[in-house]
Amino acid sequence: MRWHKLRKPDGREIDQFDTEDAVHIIEHAADGSVEAYSRLLPTMKPHLLTHVYPEILQGAPAPQGPTIWELTRCAVPVSKSETRAFDPRTRRIMLAVVETSLRMGVTGLVMEGRLWSLQRLMEYGWDIVPLASPVMYDDYEIAPFFAYVDEAMLHSTREALGIYEPVLEPVPSLLVA
Repeated sequence: MRWHKLRKPDGREIDQFDTEDAVHIIEHAADGSVEAYSRLLPTMKPHLLTHVYPEILQGAPAPQGPTIWELTRCAVPVSKSETRAFDPRTRRIMLAVVETSLRMGVTGLVMEGRLWSLQRLMEYGWDIVPLASPVMYDDYEIAPFFAYVDEAMLHSTREALGIYEPVLEPVPSLLVA
């Protein structure tokens, strides 16, 4: 989303949350380049919504617990992005997020994002609850929201995407040097 609060001088977006607690989900191309990427952060520790962007919640509490994780950085490289909508790589990484979440015993995902992404996830059949009203942030209208993770989410996402086989294996932790 081109947010700059965490960007480093070399252009990377590595931050204080890229620790051994973070779960990185990566799709690689045959040449080893990154095709799509997302990250899950435990909500029992500091995370983006509560410790970097709390103003997005507008004073509302953020759900937290051992089975509630924050979904961040669902992205494809800008040079590979086809449209503002979810392209095929983004769709696969979203399905990988659901698969990984279920394997980890996650029951809910906290997210912050643009309204069109919220609408797209609802089209996938995700059971989503807004956490606060949308706000303008860096020229984008965004909202914090919570999604329930269960087998119904996996089934509806597979149906919406027409992908019926597992797409990615989770990577337990990756620290960028």
